[in-house]
Amino acid sequence: MLLCCLTQQLGWSAEVSPLTTLVPDDAKEIQQHMDGAREQISFVLTKKYPQEAISQKSLSTLISKGWIRCTPNLENRWVSFKDVSRPQDTRVFQRLYFLKRDEEFITISMQYVDSQASVTDGQRPLTDLQIVRIVKVAIPSAVQESIVESNGAKCAPLN
Repeated sequence: MLLCCLTQQLGWSAEVSPLTTLVPDDAKEIQQHMDGAREQISFVLTKKYPQEAISQKSLSTLISKGWIRCTPNLENRWVSFKDVSRPQDTRVFQRLYFLKRDEEFITISMQYVDSQASVTDGQRPLTDLQIVRIVKVAIPSAVQESIVESNGAKCAPLN
């Protein structure tokens, strides 16, 4: 008997992690980790810059379940920075999203990592490989607000 049917017959709830609803069908190298109050999913996929791995449809699914999307002031814009912490200088092109619901908080990071550190803002990465990390943690609302604020984002329910 399927797990879903068994859980229904026993009256158990089998809530699917909100993170799995964000993983697109063409994702590869999917890794999922759970550690107490923290859950993380990471994956890669091929997307031409500036496309996003996380679809608006999957975000809308979470929003319909009571999640509030927090958007940075740089809406519809990727930011880039030089990452000198790696053995070879690289440039990272990144988009961040945050979602919150009660004491739960999700951070979505979509990145293109380009080994050509000479690529500058306003230019495109030379790779189509997008790396995505999605982390869900249980943290107090005050900490959530601090994270959102420090990233120049605002939270508001969307229709």
